[in-house]
Amino acid sequence: MNYTTNDNRRDRRSYAVLDVELLNANDEYAAYKKQDPRPAELRWPFRRVCAAALMTFTVTEDGQFEFGHFESWSEGGEAVILRELFLRLRMLPDYQLTTWGGLSCDLLVIRLGACEHGLRLPRQLVHGARDRG
Repeated sequence: MNYTTNDNRRDRRSYAVLDVELLNANDEYAAYKKQDPRPAELRWPFRRVCAAALMTFTVTEDGQFEFGHFESWSEGGEAVILRELFLRLRMLPDYQLTTWGGLSCDLLVIRLGACEHGLRLPRQLVHGARDRG
């Protein structure tokens, strides 16, 4: 049984699929645990991006799938990985972003990393941007 949905709107023809891998910031979490008498379990504020991958594809006018590119970044630390990812996303302004686990964790960690490293988010990662509705 096929569960895929083909969104035929003109502004939804090209897609970028993002996946990030995260590491726990154990030293930061340990410092937090010392300060909080009832600490929460390790959650997204104590995770950092250690790798990212982006795959692009397009659905043609006749509904055919066209593979675009696959890129990944894993060297240089979180700041470098995010900078390279953001640069690539800026080169794809009309691509709809899709993620695995994005809203519940990945996008939160990416945004936190951007703040920590002074990086400007690409438009696909700006929630509620005026031009995205």
